[in-house]
Amino acid sequence: MKNHKAESIIQFIRGDEALLQDASAMEELPDWIAEAFAADRNEMAEGVIDRLGEGLLSENRIYQPQILKALIRTGEDLLETGRTEISLRLSHKLVVWIILETDPDLAYERICHQLQQIAQNLIAQGRFSHSNHILETFYIIYDRRLNKKEALCNLCGQILDNIARSPGVMDALLSEFRTNENSSRKEAIDTLIYLGNASTGSLLEMLKESNCRNERNRILQVLSYIGRHGTSQLTGSLKEEEPWYFLRNLVLLLGRTGDPKHMETLRPLLRYRDLRVQREALYSIRKIGGKGAEDIVLDLLTDADERLKWDIIKVLGEIGTEKSVPPLVALLKAATNAPSVVDSDVAEELCKSLGRIGSIDGLPVLNRILDTYDRGMEGIEYNERVRAAAAGALILINEKNKHLLKDINQRKGLMNIWSDLQGMLSSEAFRAMTDQFREIRFSKDHLIYKQGTLNRRLYFIQEGKLVFAYDQEGEEIWIKTLQPGDIAGIESFFSDTVTTTALRSITTARLHFIEKAAFDALVEKFPELTQALHRYSQQRGNVLEVIQEYGMNRRLHPRAIIPAKVSVQFIDIPGEVFEKEYKGKRLRGNLQDISAGGIAFLVNLVESIRHPLVGGTFNIKMVLPLNGRDYEVDQEGTVVAVFHREGNTCSVHGKFFEEIKGLPDLNKVKPSSESTANESKKDEFLVTRLPG
Repeated sequence: MKNHKAESIIQFIRGDEALLQDASAMEELPDWIAEAFAADRNEMAEGVIDRLGEGLLSENRIYQPQILKALIRTGEDLLETGRTEISLRLSHKLVVWIILETDPDLAYERICHQLQQIAQNLIAQGRFSHSNHILETFYIIYDRRLNKKEALCNLCGQILDNIARSPGVMDALLSEFRTNENSSRKEAIDTLIYLGNASTGSLLEMLKESNCRNERNRILQVLSYIGRHGTSQLTGSLKEEEPWYFLRNLVLLLGRTGDPKHMETLRPLLRYRDLRVQREALYSIRKIGGKGAEDIVLDLLTDADERLKWDIIKVLGEIGTEKSVPPLVALLKAATNAPSVVDSDVAEELCKSLGRIGSIDGLPVLNRILDTYDRGMEGIEYNERVRAAAAGALILINEKNKHLLKDINQRKGLMNIWSDLQGMLSSEAFRAMTDQFREIRFSKDHLIYKQGTLNRRLYFIQEGKLVFAYDQEGEEIWIKTLQPGDIAGIESFFSDTVTTTALRSITTARLHFIEKAAFDALVEKFPELTQALHRYSQQRGNVLEVIQEYGMNRRLHPRAIIPAKVSVQFIDIPGEVFEKEYKGKRLRGNLQDISAGGIAFLVNLVESIRHPLVGGTFNIKMVLPLNGRDYEVDQEGTVVAVFHREGNTCSVHGKFFEEIKGLPDLNKVKPSSESTANESKKDEFLVTRLPG
């Protein structure tokens, strides 16, 4: 019996699963492993543990309960007997399991506590690099980077706290962090970061007591990486009785790791007794930013320490809006009226800040500074830096408002050329559309887009002439000339199809265009845009109507209408909808028509996939009943158009990469009269030819 058990274990190590099906054997397995270690049969015992770890991660979860039970008991034995190396080896599989598992049951909690014990032992031994894969796993779950239940996140946070508070752990980490005695400072820093909030208190104590600048910088760096997880301890340590240098470092850290809610914590420190703390609080508020930052700094401007005023003005120039301009202008006016001596540094920074904000309300006082110098007014002495700052600010403000003026002039030009289109729209809709216009210029004889390509722009011709053309057996045929006021690209812009013509400039041209994505966003607010553009384009002569009027047939191959079922698979289509619902799947549909070079078929498609299909690849399989015979077709090609019919039904048009070989002349084909009899054969062909 004993030999039989040993043989079954050997077979289990080699990959046989019979042992997993034996409930009593699995129950006794942890005891057998312990006995094997005691008898120095370490290799065999470790082989069983490795197989259990592999079974835990297997896609076949039927044996997972008994595997978990065996591993938990075995893990406890390993920790109790101090077998650190095999515990470490097993931990690599256990951390993967807790990442994949989603249920916070008792087994999950017991595995987490075993990993906690392994990490504690490794840290106490100074083996930080070996423990960090465990800590990192707990950290990313606690940090809500994975889609885990709140109970699991809280459990992992508690585990990290337990590890940090374990005897000897923090002492070992801080000792290596401080001395680098074992050349493991980098690994110790990673460990401190993973422990997050639990290590923040110890690092803050070290920061307050440290007399070494390099060490303080390292501590600040680690606390910055810990980030928001340590902010509660940072704010709790911001006490007025603390030394100024410690408070300044805490304020600096809060500026790096805090969020807008911490600005009220920083506000009192703007009037702290030490100027260095005040200045750090000011710049931390600037770093945090957000709603309310400007108001806090403006409140400080009127009665702040004069030594801080330069910094306040600088910060307002960086975060300020038009709201900051009046008080800054008032200060600069006071400076221009001051007799004799003017604080040049403050005046210079006032000019620069007004320039950064860019409001035209700053122009008069800036011009006054330059005019004062030019007129040689008595009693006013500005050095070159102030005058240079004022001149630079004038350039910035004029440049910003020059663009605004240019935009106004351009809008007037748009309104003149597109007055008919404007008359079809509300003023809000017309302005919203023209706000999205982007200008582009083309030289003479420039091919703007080719026939048969994707075009996701709608072009509004402002200056110059363009022509629509199509290719007929290698010859470019011009079919319509476009003038200022015409719209180009409308035939492909509003449908999921490639362009039916090419667009070329025949003179130098200036156009405005709007992107498809920007237009679609506008239509949600102004649905009348689409209809107005169609109506406007039709009034000026739609290119599709011109093609139809002249009977221009650009199909190179005759097409035949044949009743048949198709099986289609779309390939390499961008977007999440394709990845989730269509990738690797085949769809059934009905053939509309077919030629040697292309095909049209009906198939059901959700709306969000229709547009990305155009330009993508497809594979189609079918059986064509022609002249009393069945022809098997298996072709690949490119989707050139998708047209919506009813419901989810769409007509998909495609061009084959290679012409179909071996078919009879499609002008002379006769559909098979045995359609009913052949249906089963068609389905059989499709089923047998489809993957899986």
